Amino acid sequence: MVWIDDPTAINNVRMDRSAFRKLCDLLCRHGRLRVSTNVGIDEMVASFLYVLGHDGNDGESSSSSSSG
Repeated sequence: MVWIDDPTAINNVRMDRSAFRKLCDLLCRHGRLRVSTNVGIDEMVASFLYVLGHDGNDGESSSSSSSG
């Protein structure tokens, strides 16, 4: 998802691959983030940043309607 190229990385996690790699390294060293049995650190961080960067709406616009 992130590691394909910089435009893909920027679209998915709002940062280039170099910055993403540095963030993962910092979280491992100072944040004590560890690899789990099923998910690697890069995947954990990418998933978290994707949700934050896309405001949880997965690219779809939602219209708000008021009732009452």
